[in-house]
Amino acid sequence: MAALLFACSPSALIYGVSSADALFVTLGLAAAVALVTDHRLVAVVLGPALLALAAFFSYALLAIGAWAVLLRLRLRGALDAARLVLASAAGLALACGGLYVATGFDSLGGLAAADDAYRASIAAVRPYAYWVFGSPAAFIVALGIPIAWYATRAVSERHSAALALAAIVLVAAVGGFSKAETERVWLFMVPLACVAAAYVLPSRKLPAILAALVFQAFATELLFETIW
Repeated sequence: MAALLFACSPSALIYGVSSADALFVTLGLAAAVALVTDHRLVAVVLGPALLALAAFFSYALLAIGAWAVLLRLRLRGALDAARLVLASAAGLALACGGLYVATGFDSLGGLAAADDAYRASIAAVRPYAYWVFGSPAAFIVALGIPIAWYATRAVSERHSAALALAAIVLVAAVGGFSKAETERVWLFMVPLACVAAAYVLPSRKLPAILAALVFQAFATELLFETIW
């Protein structure tokens, strides 16, 4: 059900073919699956390696690591979550350090440069307070109103994956990350929202929900100017 929701999400339909963010979704989802698996060796070795690879393509994908840590914290406790934090930090440090030694690429400097670029982008035309609410609002609408509705219900039912997603969306909004581009840059969060929504979505309603999602995407293409 989550896969079908993602395939019909307006975000995926509009940005999933014509933008590089679709690749970032794949990398982020691979890292998420590895980080939350029950296989400990995969979770603490392969997971951090895939997270480091994903973060090289998009700094936003570091949020996948935070999502996985929060999920494991709720499901397995503080010790398991701490183990994943240390493994992920070590993996990122090794990847960034190795890249710097081998090529001279400064990952932290790149992150600072990306932040400077955002400060001079279209996001600068509106105040910070606007984006605190505007960023998640744009993400929720582009995600698909039905998916957002059921994902919110999953949060109210304290579903672990839904709560972890809500936390990273809140941090990203308050932190001001990816202002004015969240419907695209936060595309990697859409599969996580679909997992949450599928938890509470009755299977008998799935065909109608998929039809509503496709209709929303089609209406968006017709009614709004978009380069995608």
